[in-house]
Amino acid sequence: MVHTASVRKGSLAPSSPLIAMKDHPRITINVSGLLFEIRIKTLEAYPQTLLGDPDRRSRYFDSARNELFFERDRLSFDAILSYYRNGGEIRRPPNVTLESFLQEIKFFDLGEKALHKFFKLEHLFGQRRRQPTNPLQRKLWHVVENPGSSIGATLFGQINIMFVLLSVTSLCVQSLPELRRTLDVTVDDVIVKARADEVGLTNDKEDQPFFAIETTCMVWFCLDLVLRFLVSPEKARFFIRFRNLFDIISLSPYFINIFLFMALEEGLVSLDHVLIAFRAIRIVRVCRILKITSHLKGMQVFM
Repeated sequence: MVHTASVRKGSLAPSSPLIAMKDHPRITINVSGLLFEIRIKTLEAYPQTLLGDPDRRSRYFDSARNELFFERDRLSFDAILSYYRNGGEIRRPPNVTLESFLQEIKFFDLGEKALHKFFKLEHLFGQRRRQPTNPLQRKLWHVVENPGSSIGATLFGQINIMFVLLSVTSLCVQSLPELRRTLDVTVDDVIVKARADEVGLTNDKEDQPFFAIETTCMVWFCLDLVLRFLVSPEKARFFIRFRNLFDIISLSPYFINIFLFMALEEGLVSLDHVLIAFRAIRIVRVCRILKITSHLKGMQVFM
């Protein structure tokens, strides 16, 4: 509960912080200028925490103002107090980053049990895996691996989702009957219909807008994969993680198409085999939409 500041007149500063706090059933807590008030009995129900331990919290007591003072994050503190009021339940405010809120939990020493509940609530058990020791590498690791852990991580995740949606939308629009072009091609002396938007069937594919969109998306996806590999502290296990393995599979159709087109021009493969391959890997490209799940907290348990 937030209160505005009040002036107390005619009161002498107590000689001891502990005596001052025991004289009142409620205590005022000043967090960077924002005042909160809570019952001391509620705090001391959790004596292992900083606020619940009379000796530890007395170090932050301002006898002149008769209040506790903390120069901490004001947005997070309401959730910290809710931990005491709601029987040990902890929930991060939506406008506070994961990294900042974890720092507040550790500062107020809510304990391992509170951390466990918080990780479970946020579906962040994956965050406990090994992290890089280099500070810069660790910071980049959080950006690419922990969506929502910081403003940069949130922005990176949103850009990733934008490219995924762009790629899948381009593939879907490309298959619309109004935009579909067919070519008559000869396979074993038999003329068959083939879709012109299948990479490798036209020599002017570089000029097609859909190919340009696909190439742009592929550049971003490859940069994302390479960056995650470079900052990974477990490079030997990097490619056996489900998320990374799936990303490689979803990227492969583009390069397979290019390889088959080059092989077809050199006469190393027949056109009928190329057509079968093009149509089979089209399904894999649609599965790229599953990349979005890596940016959803509820799905990170499986990634």
